[in-house]
Amino acid sequence: MRSRLKLPADSIMAKPNVPKLLNDELPERAMEYTADSLRVFKKQHDEEMKRGADDEGGFGGFGGFGGGDAPPAAPAADTKPAAPTTKQPAAAVSPGEKGESADGTPIGDLVSALESENENLEIMMMLHEQECLISQMNEAYKEFDIELIKLRTDKIEQDVELKNGDLRIILLFEELLLLKEFEKRENFLQEALSSKLSDRDEMSDKIEELEEKLTTKKMYMEELQENEKLLYDSFTEQLGENNKFQDFLTKVFKKKIKRVKKAAEMEGDSDESDSDDDFDSSSEEEDDDEDGVEHLDLNICPPGCSQELYDATIVMREKKLDLEEAIQEEKKIIDSLKKEVDALIKKNKVISHGVKCAKNDLEAFQLEKQKKMNELDMIVTLNLDQIQYMQNGVLPSDLVSCLVFHSAGVNQLANRIKELQQEKAHQIRKFKELKKSHIHLIKGKKGMQEKLLGLDEKCQNMMLLKFR
Repeated sequence: MRSRLKLPADSIMAKPNVPKLLNDELPERAMEYTADSLRVFKKQHDEEMKRGADDEGGFGGFGGFGGGDAPPAAPAADTKPAAPTTKQPAAAVSPGEKGESADGTPIGDLVSALESENENLEIMMMLHEQECLISQMNEAYKEFDIELIKLRTDKIEQDVELKNGDLRIILLFEELLLLKEFEKRENFLQEALSSKLSDRDEMSDKIEELEEKLTTKKMYMEELQENEKLLYDSFTEQLGENNKFQDFLTKVFKKKIKRVKKAAEMEGDSDESDSDDDFDSSSEEEDDDEDGVEHLDLNICPPGCSQELYDATIVMREKKLDLEEAIQEEKKIIDSLKKEVDALIKKNKVISHGVKCAKNDLEAFQLEKQKKMNELDMIVTLNLDQIQYMQNGVLPSDLVSCLVFHSAGVNQLANRIKELQQEKAHQIRKFKELKKSHIHLIKGKKGMQEKLLGLDEKCQNMMLLKFR
């Protein structure tokens, strides 16, 4: 207010316009109202009713809520300058003028030079202050505009990111629906594969267990065979050298006897032993007749032979027969285990084939699912400067045939063109060099052939001279 009282009217600078928000920027104020706006609306409505306006005119008055606030503000704006107009003559009095105050008292003849200089200095200071304030207001407006532009840019970027997020959510939702559609079939195939794998593992465990048993049985049979061999060696050592009953004791040791099982030993031990003796004696008689050896009863120790040696031979024969029976039993067990292992291996092959088929079915299903996933449309936001697809220098309206890829790929392809050109030039030079060397080798080949013909003729002439 002091600047308006002291400064001349032509020195007062206009204030910058205060920025105001538009009604479109504040949509929430559309439904707000005040007592003044209601009174203005009632007055307008009554006037229109008196003029016989229709309902549409009433609604048009309702649309002037913003204008209803203007009449009360106009008088207030007009009344504010009235205050300085009443006091303006007192501030506009020049230092050299004479006059009277409001109550009619004399002011004085002249204003001193000091007071005039003080007033001029005060006016200069207020002018400077006014300029500083106006410049500060302008700078504040500029900073506000810059911040507003930044916020608008950030808002646009955030809107783009939100829209991309919405599009990504839609794509993920479509993928979820597709995965749910394939879920039952995938679970079925996965369960089938898991069951076949478990069957194969179980069959492999059985095969390993049987192979371990088979290996154990083979080791045990080898041990029995080794014991049998040791038994033969001990029998030969027991006979000694130059024993005249060596053949007889050997026949006794190798005599084959039908062993009586433990379950039938109590019933017919004597009858079976007699029949065995008859069978063995008949077989021994045949052997003696065939060998031309004097007939001797193998069940009785012959005269001149040591009874202890004969009894020891009988004991060794029993051990030998026990070992042979054990070996036969082990052979039967080994054969049965081999057959069982072979059967399980065949089953395991069938199961492995089933596992392979199940894996192939699952892989085919995964490929089908991936193909369906690749068929989903994915929206990619691009800037106009990123689009390089032009037709006659104009961006086409249909971009379906466009290919989207990274700009680095374009640079790589461009560099690859140059690389291929260099490689082509290098290959051309290499071809020319190889062609020259090929021509040189052909000439060398002709020279060597001529030299070879000359050497053949020389060799032939030398051969002819040698035989003359």
